[in-house]
Amino acid sequence: MRQRKAWLTDSFPTSESKRGFPPSLLRVRFFLCFALFVLFVAKAKLSLHAMKSPLVACLLTVVCLGSLAGCTKPADLPDIIVSAPSPAGFTRFRADLGARFPADRLKDFDTATQELQLDAMNRDVATSEARELDMLGVVNGKTVHAVVLLGWQARKARFLREIAELDRMLQHDLQQQARTAATGTPGSVLSRIQSEKEVIARIQHNLAETERRLAELGTTNAH
Repeated sequence: MRQRKAWLTDSFPTSESKRGFPPSLLRVRFFLCFALFVLFVAKAKLSLHAMKSPLVACLLTVVCLGSLAGCTKPADLPDIIVSAPSPAGFTRFRADLGARFPADRLKDFDTATQELQLDAMNRDVATSEARELDMLGVVNGKTVHAVVLLGWQARKARFLREIAELDRMLQHDLQQQARTAATGTPGSVLSRIQSEKEVIARIQHNLAETERRLAELGTTNAH
């Protein structure tokens, strides 16, 4: 009996378990598929009786179709439609994703929703509540893949803005360093120059990682 349980929970659903489906759900789907096979055999054997009794044939057909529906694979994460009609509705949707998929598969999605709220801040959406509603309006009804693309594109745009602003500050301080080189540049200016260079380098690294991830996700238009 122990070996039989191991076969049912491990060998049969291995590829789907990696996608986050609970083993109990996979066992139910397996038995539904097995029941479908048995019902088809029974229907074949009772075909003569079914010809004489349309009610029997109808019942067998309904049961078979119901079993077939139970064997249908759920949509994988990128193809799931985001439900975000309200903050509470989005919280329920995210909790459902967390129950179906491992945390590492949801990192890109979570990053995307955070970046879309930061993008709203850049557009002078003042309060956190308003920024959340702005994000929900963007993601509701789109696929998870489309939301991830939009969010990571917003992340790239944010890094580009930050680099441009820091470079402007750096150039200003470099000019001040050049003007005061003969008399001695103040230590505060030199310290700012060093700090600005370090921050720019760090953001450039993040930008490169973001561009790499976008290339992996693909550049198809969000829908």
